Amino acid sequence: MYEIYVFLFSIVFWGLIYQLVIIPRTASASFSVWREKLKGDPELLLDICEPLLNEIAEMMSTNFQSFWGSVSQLGKKAEGLDPSIAMKKAIAKGDLFQVLAEYVGNKAGLGSLQGLMQSKEGQKTDETKGFSKL
Repeated sequence: MYEIYVFLFSIVFWGLIYQLVIIPRTASASFSVWREKLKGDPELLLDICEPLLNEIAEMMSTNFQSFWGSVSQLGKKAEGLDPSIAMKKAIAKGDLFQVLAEYVGNKAGLGSLQGLMQSKEGQKTDETKGFSKL
């Protein structure tokens, strides 16, 4: 039983010594050595950090390019939502019903919501549903 107390006491004692004495002295010695090296050669810090700085610059340029790509995509989407462009496309197709739908939608103030209301072309309608078979 006595050995367990000695063992626990030694762990606590050496843990405290390590935390309170050894770590601070080692850290302060290390900091003083680095301060002296940096005072002697200030560009040493740039040489040490150069790979990190290069990687940051590369990440910034990549993110900047993707940012401008997303901005241009938003611009294209905004052009597609412009009611006047939809009206011009309908007039160019010669689709009278689409022209009327765009005109009524613009007058009603629906604006960009009209794109959501357009019917999807090429879908089959199921004739077995609805009131036609009653």
